[in-house]
Amino acid sequence: MHKLLTVVVIGATLSVLGPAASNARAQSGDAVAKRFIGTWRLLSNTERLADGTTRPRPNSVGNIIYTADGHMCAALMDPNRRKWNVSNPNAGTSNPQEALSAVAGFDGYCSRVEVNTQGGFVLHHVEVSIRPNLVGATRKRFFQFDGPNRVKLSVDPQELTAPAVEQTLTWERVTR
Repeated sequence: MHKLLTVVVIGATLSVLGPAASNARAQSGDAVAKRFIGTWRLLSNTERLADGTTRPRPNSVGNIIYTADGHMCAALMDPNRRKWNVSNPNAGTSNPQEALSAVAGFDGYCSRVEVNTQGGFVLHHVEVSIRPNLVGATRKRFFQFDGPNRVKLSVDPQELTAPAVEQTLTWERVTR
C-alpha cells in the first residue's frame, strides 16, 4: 500500500499535538501527509543535554526529500569535515584518514514512510543507509509544522545517546 506517504489515520484530528498544531487540526490525514511532499533544506540540528544546555550538532547541512509515493531520503553532513588532498574533486582518496573523515562527517538514509496524524509522528522504515545496522530499522520522528514551509522533526528519545535528551531538526521547504 504505497498511497501518499502511507498515511496511518487513527483519529480525525491532530488534537494530541496541542495548540502548536491548531492550523492543521481540521485537515484530514491525507492533507497532513501531503504537507511533507517536496525537498527541504536543513536550517538547524540541535540537541538539548541532560543539564538543560543546548548545542548544535556537527551535521548541520542537509536535505530531506519526501515523495508522493511514500518514500524519503535524507543526507546530512558536517560542513567542516576535512577535505581530501586530491587535485580532482571527483577523485577518491587512498588515504585512510581522509576516507574516515568523509564517513564520520556524513549521515544519510532512505526509507518507506508512514505518517501517523493522531500521534503526530512519521515512521521512516529504513531501506538504504550509510550505517549498515540501520537497514531494516524504523526511525520515529515527531513532527510540528510551523506555517506551510517549515517543519520540525524531533528524534524519538529512545534513539538518543546520553547526555542528549532531545534532538530537533528544523527544515525549510525548497520545492513542492
